[in-house]
Amino acid sequence: MVDRAALLRRLWPRECVLCRQPAGNRFFCTPCRRGLPGPRRACPRCGDELPAGRPLPAGCCRADAPPWDRAWIPWRYAWPVDGLVIGMKFSRRLSWACALGELLADHVPADCAELVMPVPLHPARLALRGFNQAQELAARIASRHGLGLCAEAARRVRATPAQTGLPAAARRQNLTGAFAVSPRWIHGRRVLLVDDVVTTGATLAAMAEAALAAGAASLSVCAVARA
Repeated sequence: MVDRAALLRRLWPRECVLCRQPAGNRFFCTPCRRGLPGPRRACPRCGDELPAGRPLPAGCCRADAPPWDRAWIPWRYAWPVDGLVIGMKFSRRLSWACALGELLADHVPADCAELVMPVPLHPARLALRGFNQAQELAARIASRHGLGLCAEAARRVRATPAQTGLPAAARRQNLTGAFAVSPRWIHGRRVLLVDDVVTTGATLAAMAEAALAAGAASLSVCAVARA
């Protein structure tokens, strides 16, 4: 039987989303992938970037450990990753969401979880934007690794003000009680939480706490970039 998808890729190879040169069956050509701002040298637990010379794994988060076991945040929020994220979110460039999801899936191991759960948007913001960028990323990871995509489990029950410009303490307070997670979907399961960008980690922490309260057996997190 002819593999139609493979045949189409050979006849019409993808163009790199950055330089528009042929990229085969990838979203980025090899030079542009190598030019991305990362991978970061980060603590495997919290995802914070580590100073040069500090050995891995690091105990940088022992005093204030996050409510998850493992983090994969491979890129810095710098050009061109920041431009891709902004275009994905605010210009509805869904192909860029696929490209970033492919990058992220390359760095997340297949056995990291049973379910992939994106950070939800509040219904009002979802209606305005038209799609949830975290769900688009999560779908790519789930498809690559054969994991369950569980977008229905989590809801954003409170419309919070934008986090941009808020200090860490205000971000945490802003997100208190913002998420609800149904035990029906995740109780006793290993869950990977997905977001696009991490700044202080307040959003993922609030989501993780809601998921643990719903009975998740374990939690790990991933995002494209750390700001």
